[in-house]
Amino acid sequence: MADIDNDMKPASAVFIDVPNVANKIANWRTGLKWERLSQAIAASEALVGTHLMLANAYVTKWDDREPLLDWKRGAFKTFGGTAFNMVVRHIDDVDSMIIEDMWSAVAQREQESIREGILSYPIRMRFILVSGDGDYMRTIEKMKETYGENLELELIVYSWNSKLAQVLVDGANRVYPLDNVPNFVRRD
Repeated sequence: MADIDNDMKPASAVFIDVPNVANKIANWRTGLKWERLSQAIAASEALVGTHLMLANAYVTKWDDREPLLDWKRGAFKTFGGTAFNMVVRHIDDVDSMIIEDMWSAVAQREQESIREGILSYPIRMRFILVSGDGDYMRTIEKMKETYGENLELELIVYSWNSKLAQVLVDGANRVYPLDNVPNFVRRD
């Protein structure tokens, strides 16, 4: 049987709901400077002290990947090491994929601790959610209910003020308005 330990560094996972973020900007493909988003997340220190296990951006149309492709190569390298590469995932139902990836991230973290021979409870996770969609809060609540004291889950939300659901404001540990990210929206 594995030893029980709770000194494992928290893991972080970034989930970027591109349709939710892009919905506010008329021509988002050229109107948003995506590199500014990762800089804002870095400046907020949301990833400091954690192991970045994934950063995914989710799009509904294949062509919507294009504005993200150059950005994804270096978006979170500072935190993930030289081999880390953000993934742009294409799927019709972005919300379902993000929810699936949230559950998978927690399960993967639990498996990592088992593989290392140290069953580490509570599982310490930090989700950085770039979306104002309140439906994700149901998933967070279900995770906390399912794992109970075996999961410490911190939620950090980035969203446009006009798109931010109150349930996320109430349930998040921290909320950062995308409206305040300097130079995120191209003004030229």
